[in-house]
Amino acid sequence: MKHRLSLALVLSLGAPAALAQPAPAPPCGPMASEVFAPGCDGPGVLVCDTGASLPAGSSWCGCDGRTHEAASMAPPSGLRYRFRGACEVPARFELTPERSARNTLTGRVVVFALVGNGIAEATREVGPCGTEPTQPGELSRLRCGSGARSTVLVLRQAGGAVVVTRSSSAGAELLRLEVPVGQRLLAGAPRRF
Repeated sequence: MKHRLSLALVLSLGAPAALAQPAPAPPCGPMASEVFAPGCDGPGVLVCDTGASLPAGSSWCGCDGRTHEAASMAPPSGLRYRFRGACEVPARFELTPERSARNTLTGRVVVFALVGNGIAEATREVGPCGTEPTQPGELSRLRCGSGARSTVLVLRQAGGAVVVTRSSSAGAELLRLEVPVGQRLLAGAPRRF
């Protein structure tokens, strides 16, 4: 009996400290959900995200290298991801004829660079513009104008950005569009509109 009592006393006095659990994290609240923060290294970090209450759809590039869709503006529950957006996006030139204030054609072409959902004007060149075979490391290549006055425009990835350069100006950069690190670019044919 003496041994049982001392064992019970040791267990009851020692157990609370050994079995103590950290307090649970406070709930995110009714307008937020618990999701992983971006990043694929180490253990995931949970954060509260209010985007779960916004009904618009969104894409997320998962740590598995695949694009995951969500019904809200927050990443899908339990998804570890690199960045918001698709893992692969198109990268191409887009062209439209330039028009004057009187809506007449000027003979010039407005050249845009499209990367994923982002688009920006790169330059305005004398037309017409046509594609040329790409060189290693290029996504797309255009020749605008004709003869000695023609200009070659090149779309390429440079580090964490897509750049448009004019080859006749020793590679002068005309436009730079940043892209998330790790996002894969799919070269596409120029589109005219």
